[in-house]
Amino acid sequence: MGNKTSNIKTNQIESILSPEELRRAKNAFCIFDQAGLGEVEIGNIGRMMQGLGYSVSYAEISVMTEKAKVKRAFTLKQWLQMQARRKIEQQFKEKIVDAYKDFERCGSSKISINDVRETMASFEGNISPARVEEIVRESVQNEPLSPRFDEFLKVVVGK
Repeated sequence: MGNKTSNIKTNQIESILSPEELRRAKNAFCIFDQAGLGEVEIGNIGRMMQGLGYSVSYAEISVMTEKAKVKRAFTLKQWLQMQARRKIEQQFKEKIVDAYKDFERCGSSKISINDVRETMASFEGNISPARVEEIVRESVQNEPLSPRFDEFLKVVVGK
């Protein structure tokens, strides 16, 4: 992901998360901050996410904590930033999938390289031009002129 999710400020969280999502995330934090110290050990993230209805892998948790620059424990602010970042990234993935559903042409399951570049570039602020080119290179490894749609999605959204 690009710059939009790297530094979410506290005042932006309320515009990203709905009041219900914010309430649930705060409640999950409070449940795991049993000592009342204002921090939760990173080993609890998986259970906290499950409590919110998400199934996350160890690899996803590692990415979350790395992006939040969390080493051992995290604060409520960091937890809310992680939740806001997760929501932005999920919305981005959904936009990509929706955008490319239109590109499956004639049942060939392929899209053109120009379509890839054009559509990825249209997600301004979410993805850098360098990342667009990286995605193009990764998605066309086996078919240089038109990647398979399903292979492209794997590269972009990990599906």
